[in-house]
Amino acid sequence: MTEAMTLADQFLDDAGIGARANVIVTFIDGAGVMRAKVVPSSRLERVAQTGLGASETFAVFTADDSIARTATLGGPTGDMRLVADLRSLTRFPDEAWAWVGAYQCNQDLDPLPTCQRAALDRQVAALASDGRSVLMAFELEFTLFAQGEDPRNPDPLHDGPAFGIHPLLAAAPFIDELIHSLADAGIPVEQFHSESAPGQYEISTPATDPLTAVDRLVAMRAIVRWVADKHHLQASFSPMPVHGEQGSGCHTHFSVWEGEENVTSLTLPEERRVGAAFAAGILEDLPGLAAVFTPSVVSYQRMQPSKFAGSFACWGPENREAALRYIEGSKPLRPNAANFELKAVDGSANPYLVAAVLIGAGRRGIERGARLPGPVVDDPGRMSDDERARLDIRPMPESLPDALALADEAGVISSILGPELAEAALAVRRFEAERFAPHDERAVVERMRFVHG
Repeated sequence: MTEAMTLADQFLDDAGIGARANVIVTFIDGAGVMRAKVVPSSRLERVAQTGLGASETFAVFTADDSIARTATLGGPTGDMRLVADLRSLTRFPDEAWAWVGAYQCNQDLDPLPTCQRAALDRQVAALASDGRSVLMAFELEFTLFAQGEDPRNPDPLHDGPAFGIHPLLAAAPFIDELIHSLADAGIPVEQFHSESAPGQYEISTPATDPLTAVDRLVAMRAIVRWVADKHHLQASFSPMPVHGEQGSGCHTHFSVWEGEENVTSLTLPEERRVGAAFAAGILEDLPGLAAVFTPSVVSYQRMQPSKFAGSFACWGPENREAALRYIEGSKPLRPNAANFELKAVDGSANPYLVAAVLIGAGRRGIERGARLPGPVVDDPGRMSDDERARLDIRPMPESLPDALALADEAGVISSILGPELAEAALAVRRFEAERFAPHDERAVVERMRFVHG
């Protein structure tokens, strides 16, 4: 490299991105929608230094492009700068295109209180100040539709069987190009399989630091849509892409570390089970966090008992009906493989907020010395109310208004994110709850099918 090469040039070169590439600069708003601008790569250095102009109202944009309001947001004045984070720079399948995540900053280039990316940074830094870190991984579930004449009623690519080979063969050219494209983008794929609903698939990636994990998820969604379009398919990340079916989650795995030691395993001595206290903090606050984790009007069509959605606030070893599933890992990989999986998360959520709130709630658990209740080894949805009460199993909210009421009552979201960001995030979801309340479920599913991502 020559001395004249800029920092942006180095990142472009390291990522294998062409010198004439167009770079998609994105952030995820409070409605879980990916908002974007495009700049030529020759301007990337400047975007990393001074940002791109955008309205502060994006903090309260809703899923249907309306604008909610708070005491300080929603009006026409104010400016923010989208400052590219070059660490996230990712190549697309076409070398003429790339992706980069952005901070939402003021004109002094300090992150705004409503910047979700900066909120995650703060939680990671707070955990690091205690000598701890978290590794995180997201499972990306999505549904493929064949592009047809009626965009409101596209056909899912397959009708099953769940986890079968036929759905894989039906999408073989797409899967082949997608896996190679993700590898070229520096996103390792651990496995790819069909899921239980029509047209549904899942990609798993290895755990990494929280910001990288979220950036990978966001870039991966964009790449999935890019490759799908090339194969005349449409990809949906909606929690309920097909009315009446299983729905899609965005399961979030996490483990807690002290230096090089994974302190998540439940086989550790009691005094060393820091990961258990972290998980217990999340579990204690979980119903009140649903407005961040499952925040859409269609989320609650997915959050049904006995649907592997985590509709009850409880935990259990390898219990896929518990909102929090504990995984010890295969014997050769123990104890470093130990982790928890939060199932009560979906693709309508802003993943930067998901990670920030998850870490914040976990930190609260460590600070309080929280303890996990007894494990649940059966399907809580098949238990009686008395059985659930005896085992301290609480239902998750059954609707977005219920989730918002619990969020207001608990106040945990505001304590973790700060009042401005929490107020903006919850204002968006209140607006959406009111906006879509008069419409029937099927119509809302159709309206939201391709919005999130």
